[in-house]
Amino acid sequence: MNATSLHRYKAGFSAELNASSSRISVRPVGTGTGSVPRRPLLKSVAAKWRGGKLCLSPHMPRLRFNFSRHDRQRGFTLVELLAVLAVVALLISVRLPALARATDQTKRAQCAANLGQFTLAMHIFANENDDRLPNSSAGYWAWDVPFAVGTFVESTGSKWTVMYCPGTAPRFSETDNFNFYNYAPPSYRVLGYADTFPGSTTVAATNLNPTLTPVPVPVGFGISPTPLASQRVLLADATISLPGQNNPAARFTYNYDNIQGGYALTHLSPHLTARFPVGGNVGILDGHVEWRKFSDMVPRTDGFSSPVFWW
Repeated sequence: MNATSLHRYKAGFSAELNASSSRISVRPVGTGTGSVPRRPLLKSVAAKWRGGKLCLSPHMPRLRFNFSRHDRQRGFTLVELLAVLAVVALLISVRLPALARATDQTKRAQCAANLGQFTLAMHIFANENDDRLPNSSAGYWAWDVPFAVGTFVESTGSKWTVMYCPGTAPRFSETDNFNFYNYAPPSYRVLGYADTFPGSTTVAATNLNPTLTPVPVPVGFGISPTPLASQRVLLADATISLPGQNNPAARFTYNYDNIQGGYALTHLSPHLTARFPVGGNVGILDGHVEWRKFSDMVPRTDGFSSPVFWW
């Protein structure tokens, strides 16, 4: 084969797509070793590439793509979707009680912080007034205080919100509490905590604290021991029941979440589980705050002229 024939032989290659292996192979067109193709194809192939099409050979088999049923992307069936939804619902039902407990713990901690600031403000008041606590004869319930008491607490740097327990939310919003704070100006405010200041309305005399220093408390004929400051409650969560519901033995038959007062919404005790209180925070005379279980609470008011307050 001379040089001219060899050049033509090389130019006579055509590309053919190998359909079985999805590769492009190159082979000479012709039947013999020295045969010369009828016409060179490289030029025409290149021209068709420039045109955006690939036409390799008039004898090249047409490509066919057959995807099996298993190669196609398939969606979820109704049964699978229902199974997924059932699992999600089960997980939510398992987690909801834990979330509720976490929310209750957060409110309890915020309530204790509020009571701590309120108690501290009363210590400041007593230090400025020869150990005396403010007189609280204004109002009608054990959480009513003279207007000046709230004003003094704010003067110590605390916000008015520290005088309210977050445990009454969501029934009572911050707007509702602000309405209580300005309930009867300039006479008295309705707070979220009961107090044991001297003259506090309806509170039993044995629970009152005229000063920060504990005074003797009569407990029987001729017996008046002086309690420790670490045992005397100064302020307490407003755990309340209806008037006349003051028997500790019947505590779990009483109403704690639907107490009618002078406001559009009925009152309720904080820190409820279903219909009953779990407990409440109390601010102690020596300045600390502690949690008291409902089972350890007893009625502290007369229980007839107003709701019964427990701590």
